[in-house]
Amino acid sequence: MGRYCTSEINCDTNSSNVAVGTKQTLARYALAVDATDVEALVELLVEGVRLTRGSDESEGIDAFVEAYRPFFESKLLGSRHMITNMIIDETGPGCATVRSRFEASMFAETKTRRIIGSYIDDLVLSDGVWLFQHKRNYLEWELQLPPVTRL
Repeated sequence: MGRYCTSEINCDTNSSNVAVGTKQTLARYALAVDATDVEALVELLVEGVRLTRGSDESEGIDAFVEAYRPFFESKLLGSRHMITNMIIDETGPGCATVRSRFEASMFAETKTRRIIGSYIDDLVLSDGVWLFQHKRNYLEWELQLPPVTRL
């Protein structure tokens, strides 16, 4: 059975712990995606996790990973996700919604793409760790840039 937001979740939810914990989860998400580390990504998800990308929605860990597979299998030299302007609302005991902005730079041999957008993420606290229950990705802008030079 998946972990869901219920009053049965035992946690210390003072505001600073919620903010620190949810920010850590979003940072770990960005690092896992940039490293194409499927195992690290899965560790951040509840069993029945939902993913919304535009009008597409999927449910479950396998479907979540499958949605990221084209990115993970792409021939990129690398990528960097930056998540900023986080607003964290504690929505119940052991539950929080994080609204944020992101920039994702993707580096290929022939070009660089930068996607700018926003996230709305519902997280739940499970065994002291904040996990994604519903991740919403909204792509808003795309920049096409020349290739980068690795330093």
